[in-house]
Amino acid sequence: AYGATACTDITGFGLLGHLLEMLGSKLGARLELAQLPLLPGAAEQIRAGILSTMHAANARSAGGLLEVPPTVDESRVQMLFDPQTSGGLLVCVDKTQATAFENFSQSKGFSLKPIGRLQEKGEVTIKII
Repeated sequence: AYGATACTDITGFGLLGHLLEMLGSKLGARLELAQLPLLPGAAEQIRAGILSTMHAANARSAGGLLEVPPTVDESRVQMLFDPQTSGGLLVCVDKTQATAFENFSQSKGFSLKPIGRLQEKGEVTIKII
């Protein structure tokens, strides 16, 4: 439905690990970190250095795959590596159906919001904006 091609729950590998798995070898992505929904207090915990035991390994897996402009809040970048269990859903839907899918998810009690888009893989796999 809604042109969905992939869906996963964000668990031990964090958002970035699951996104990389979904992208495969030919696709890249642009992520709008300002749109990334965070639990209250999550960014503050990251800024305070309170990280899960898997955070460092997840961050190492990003080696050279991210392009991050210096103006982006580093705590939001670090949230990409947070290995939450029973986390949110990451869903790829056709861009022409994004609004309809968002409305559908809200009608079912979920708050799914666009956080980026897929693109051809370039010099880096994931571009943060």
